[in-house]
Amino acid sequence: MQYLVGLDIGTTSTKAVAFGVDGRQLKVVNNNYPLISPQEGWFEQDPGQIVNASEAALKTLVEQLGEKPMAVSISSAMHGLMLIGKIGEPITNLIIWADNRSDKEARQLKASEEGAAIYFASGTPIHPMSPLCKLLWLQKNRPDLMQRAEKFVSIKEYIIHRWTGEYLLDQSLASATGLYNNEQTKWNDLALQVAGIKEAQLPVVVPTTTILPKLKAGIAQQLGVEVDTPVIIGASDGCLANLGSGVLDATTASLTIGTSSAYRKTIDKFVRDEKQSVFNYILTSDLYVVGGPSNNGGVVAQWFEKEFGDGEFDEQALRSVRPGSDGLIFLPYLLGERAPIWDPESKGVFFGVQMNHTKNHFYKAVWEGVFQAAHHIAETVDQVTGEVEKVVVSGGFAKSDYLIQTLSNVLQKPCWLCNSAESSAFGAAILGMHSIGELKDLKDASRLVHFEKEFLPDPAEAEVYRNGLEKSKRIYSSLKDEFN
Repeated sequence: MQYLVGLDIGTTSTKAVAFGVDGRQLKVVNNNYPLISPQEGWFEQDPGQIVNASEAALKTLVEQLGEKPMAVSISSAMHGLMLIGKIGEPITNLIIWADNRSDKEARQLKASEEGAAIYFASGTPIHPMSPLCKLLWLQKNRPDLMQRAEKFVSIKEYIIHRWTGEYLLDQSLASATGLYNNEQTKWNDLALQVAGIKEAQLPVVVPTTTILPKLKAGIAQQLGVEVDTPVIIGASDGCLANLGSGVLDATTASLTIGTSSAYRKTIDKFVRDEKQSVFNYILTSDLYVVGGPSNNGGVVAQWFEKEFGDGEFDEQALRSVRPGSDGLIFLPYLLGERAPIWDPESKGVFFGVQMNHTKNHFYKAVWEGVFQAAHHIAETVDQVTGEVEKVVVSGGFAKSDYLIQTLSNVLQKPCWLCNSAESSAFGAAILGMHSIGELKDLKDASRLVHFEKEFLPDPAEAEVYRNGLEKSKRIYSSLKDEFN
């Protein structure tokens, strides 16, 4: 049996997923790890736990399949930062994308000429999520750690160094650091100067299709693979989700709603957004992924279900309330927000509460608020790159046809459900196929992607939600100063 492994190192778990060369998903092994929040707004992880979970997932998958893989290709979450000491040991935890401790530094940089220049070069919005802003915070608050640091890396480079002895970073993750010049494909001198670091303290950046140096013998044995197994460096989880969903041109977008959410399109050039509202990351030398992320996806609905329900998804409760929740509007910014408002201080708000509103109205408004936030991102991205014909959906919410239909009504676009729930891992496997010569052209990957269902928007409901989005924008604009 011939298969490749997409190793998806995510925020809360690592998944090792086996795919045949025909694109069929064969088996998944999933290992979880916790978040650490030492203070409000701080989010970290123990790199050792992630390494152990990732290596155990890969080893278990290979053991269960009983054969060695053709190749392993790596997907990883973006925006993580950890400091490495003189002998290669972590001297901090991994500070992840959700961490907001550098809010003040991000605001100051965004208001400056340097901040604008860095955004236009990097395509990464100036926001606490980015490693650039994390470094600014560390310079001000932990100069002792900065002085001890030999390298600044994310979890992928740390694992690659452990496996091969080299610090290498793919262009996709590099393009999401705020430290990289995406058009010139090199580290940005201005960003490094602002961050107070040297290029020698960063990994060497290589294309996403790069096959890594041979694995160390002991590591290969530990993982259950051959020493000369091709390991492809891969890309970021967001860019690979587009590849794994068959979203390879500007006529189609992907929308993933898991814990957080993101709306993304794949285009053939680096775009300049004068409003600094969207991200622009590298997938390959001729493919870029443009979009916007939200902090507030399914985690917001889970909060409501836990605190005000029985902890479970309740479709019947949602069906009992008319579209628009009888005028009840919810701003879902429980975790602050990224695109398109980029306001870490924003808060959740229920607006228009009346005596006729029941718990079910509030529940429906929560889901509608999450979808409207995604719609706001989609609208912003499409203003920069053009309208789309359809949206490919994925993530935990996509287990419910009712939720997908509601989303289609909110977006006023057809929504297509992909057959693989593991789009980032599948994207990694596709990139791996291309790297080892099993797939000549990445755009041929669309033949490997299949769709289960299509959901068309209901015109009457779409009109309700169109009005609701405009009202949500006005409510946020009115309250913005109060949040801050």
